[in-house]
Amino acid sequence: MNSRMKIALNLSVVFSLSCFICSACTGGTNEEDALKDVDSYTSEIEKDPGNEPLYVNRGLAYSELKQHGKAIADFTKAASLDANDPDPLYDRALEYQDMAEEDADSLDDGNFTGDVDKAKARAKSDHEKSVADYTAAIKLNSKDPDAYHNRAIEEAALERYKEAIADYGTAIEIDPSDSGAYCDRGDAYYDMKNDELALKDYGKAIALDTTDPIPYSNRGRLYQDRGDYSQALADFSKAIELDQENPERYDYRGQAYFDDGDYARAVEDYNHAISLDDQSSDYVIHRAQAYSADNEIDKAIADYTTCIKMNKRDAEAYSGRAACYMDSQRLDKALADYSKAVEVEPKDPDNYSDRALLYLKQHDWDKALADANEAIKLDPEDADGWNVRGLIYAKHGQYQEAIADANKSLNLDKEFADGWDTLGYAEFGVHQYDKAVEDLTKAITLDPKEGSYYYHRALVYDKLGQGRAAFKDKHMADELLYKPDS
Repeated sequence: MNSRMKIALNLSVVFSLSCFICSACTGGTNEEDALKDVDSYTSEIEKDPGNEPLYVNRGLAYSELKQHGKAIADFTKAASLDANDPDPLYDRALEYQDMAEEDADSLDDGNFTGDVDKAKARAKSDHEKSVADYTAAIKLNSKDPDAYHNRAIEEAALERYKEAIADYGTAIEIDPSDSGAYCDRGDAYYDMKNDELALKDYGKAIALDTTDPIPYSNRGRLYQDRGDYSQALADFSKAIELDQENPERYDYRGQAYFDDGDYARAVEDYNHAISLDDQSSDYVIHRAQAYSADNEIDKAIADYTTCIKMNKRDAEAYSGRAACYMDSQRLDKALADYSKAVEVEPKDPDNYSDRALLYLKQHDWDKALADANEAIKLDPEDADGWNVRGLIYAKHGQYQEAIADANKSLNLDKEFADGWDTLGYAEFGVHQYDKAVEDLTKAITLDPKEGSYYYHRALVYDKLGQGRAAFKDKHMADELLYKPDS
């Protein structure tokens, strides 16, 4: 039997180390207990250096202390003392898995200041070592469902989904009652964009364990991605009912309310998440986005400012605050924040695209075009970069160039409403009025809450002499609080 086991992961690959044999299992798992265990096992090893379980248990104590190198050394020694025991290999695999997750967590931390590429490479290497050790453990015990399950988690972390799906299947075959394996396989299908199989596995996980909030939460995220907000909200609400002290559950439901346009309820859920964890800037930035969408600009700016105080290298917060400053015509402050976002994340094309739009608003064509070109250079497969440059061309009267860029944008993403808007606006510039109406209508169909699309179509209707249609579109643009640039 394995000395440690996995738990079901969330949408991101996560796992936990269970307790080890010793004082940690008889009353505590704190650092003091682990240090005592290290001393105790070290003393025993000095008396009996060939005793394999002593190395395993000391390795587990080192693991609890996050002294990974020493833990791995002890598991390696244990494996050398008994080549037929899979447990040291399993434990070493979990240690590598833990190390990889620590690197991933540090990268997610907005305060990370190390070498990102090195951290990613180190995490990938540890995932690979973990897979190798699980494979070796499975060769010694091919009936252990946890080994297959955990190897599947690692394969999924490496985006080797075919292998992960196979391992989840074997784990389920050995232990059909393991709801976590179904949930995790559902996550793998979700990542593969196989929604139907993901939904099937989430449903099976829920049927096996109706008290686990994770499959409800993960299925809710899938429904949210599909735009099925009623189903998503039902699942998130069930997850909250089962796990009322987890701020992430409220954050997820808040995002579903946000996507459904119910900003007030989104703010309520973000408030609840923040009350449970006031150290996470994620919940604050989500609330800022809800305030901004609900046109409560000053509240949004206050939240973005809080995020920046929490993490001075939060590019998303600078960019979000810049957008609020831009919407409220505080253009100098907007430029300062967009420039800070570029400084913090110079390889993110969105930061250049956003600043390009500000330069466009200031009629600084050269700087706007330079930023748009940089965005395209950084990611030529991003539809937004091409669209922003197309819009710059259109606003500068270079309509043919605008049409070409808008079409490039739409070739990358046919569902990109801004791309259809830019194309229609440029067609209006070259007097292709019928085509402009057609393409602007596509933009409105894709995003009926964007006022600029109605305003642009109103301009075309004016030229076509369709006064009533133009009036209705201008009225709709006003209702959506759109104000055209001077």
